[in-house]
Amino acid sequence: MKNRSNYRIIYEDEYKIILKDLGPHDIYPTITNDAENVIQDLEHEQKLKLIYYMGSDGIKTRLITNDDKFIGFEIC
Repeated sequence: MKNRSNYRIIYEDEYKIILKDLGPHDIYPTITNDAENVIQDLEHEQKLKLIYYMGSDGIKTRLITNDDKFIGFEIC
């Protein structure tokens, strides 16, 4: 079985969730490379919320969803 992304929620309010990608990336895939599973993991928490993550490069990126399915990225 393939490893899943290693992340944690660093902020959450009624409008958004912000995740931090923890790595290490030689063991765990990044949120970018595991986006479908991350959205699935957060399905119960993300109704009507925007989901962002802070990558190891410090860039904030939005995970775009439609009907609880990952459909793309938006760099913020």
